[in-house]
Amino acid sequence: MVAAAARAGVSHLVKLSTSGVTFDATDPISTGHRLGEQVVMDSGLPWTMLRPGTFMAYLHGYAPTIAAEHTMYVTEGDPVSAMIHPRDIAAVAAHVLTTPGHDGRAHTLTGGQALPPRDQADVIGQILDRPIKLVERSAAETRAEFDRLGWSGPRLEALLELKRQSAAWDRKVFDTVERLTGRAPLTLHDWVRENVHVFR
Repeated sequence: MVAAAARAGVSHLVKLSTSGVTFDATDPISTGHRLGEQVVMDSGLPWTMLRPGTFMAYLHGYAPTIAAEHTMYVTEGDPVSAMIHPRDIAAVAAHVLTTPGHDGRAHTLTGGQALPPRDQADVIGQILDRPIKLVERSAAETRAEFDRLGWSGPRLEALLELKRQSAAWDRKVFDTVERLTGRAPLTLHDWVRENVHVFR
C-alpha cells in the first residue's frame, strides 16, 4: 500500500497504529504496528502516526452475554482503560490530513476518562436501565470459552498479551483529541447510547 501510494503521488501518509508502540510494548499486535510504522517512515513521504488506545467499540464483544444474561464476562486483570470513541480517531485523522504541522509526528489518542471494567459495565447498565453483573474469568477460562466459539490460537494469545502489557499504560489519559480538534473527547456514555441496540 505504501509503495502504491508513493507511485500515485500521495503527499501525506497517515497510519492508524496503536498506543502500544508509544509505550514500547512487545506483544504481537504492537510489534506488527511498529513494523508497519517503520515501512511508512522509510517511504520518503511525509507521514503522521495515530496511536489510539482501546476502542470503545471493543465493548461489542460483550454484547451477547449482556443481552442474554445481563452479565459482562471479563478476563482477570483486564486494565483500567481510557477508551476512545472511533469518531474521535476519525476527527483527529481528518484534522491531520487537512492542516499543516503534523509531518513526522506521532499522536497518542485516548478518551477523556479512564474506567475499570466495573465502571464500564455500570455505564452500559445506566443506559439500559438495568444492573449488569461483572464476572471475572481466569485467562484459562477465557481461552476455553473462545475455543468453544472457534476463536482461539495465535489471535487470542496476542490479544491476551496486549491486555496484560497494557495494564501499565491503558489508564493514561492524553489531551490529544481536545488539543487537535478543539473539543473534549466523546464519552463512553455517548458511545453506549449510540450503540445501545447491540446490548438488547
